[in-house]
Amino acid sequence: MTVIDQQLTSTTFRATTDQVALTAGLKNVLHAISSRPPVPVLAGVLMSASDTGLTLQGFDYEVSITEQVAGFGARSSVLVHARDLLDMVKDLGKGCPITFSQDGDKLLVEGDGVTYTLLTMPKDEYPSLLADADVNAAH
Repeated sequence: MTVIDQQLTSTTFRATTDQVALTAGLKNVLHAISSRPPVPVLAGVLMSASDTGLTLQGFDYEVSITEQVAGFGARSSVLVHARDLLDMVKDLGKGCPITFSQDGDKLLVEGDGVTYTLLTMPKDEYPSLLADADVNAAH
């Protein structure tokens, strides 16, 4: 289950989810992400929190995949390198809760007594079609 801190602003991302659910969602989204993307932000997964849960989006100009991880929360999003995130999540204990918290241009990934840090990518460089869909889905 995903739990999102509802007291945060839209510029700060904070979420907690289950390792198994997140791993499955990321693996599915990675099918839409090229191993050699023409634009660096296309190596990213857009993670969006809303009152309907955590949404993961991947895109490569030919295929777009969106996965929903059950839960609830306040609207916010962050873009991070998809394969790096999956490697970190798979390293954590199976079934452990994973907490995300954004600290400026870094995303802290915490679980099973371990903390990883990922640099965020600029969301404004992500394809606008997906960014618009994210905003509309959150309303």
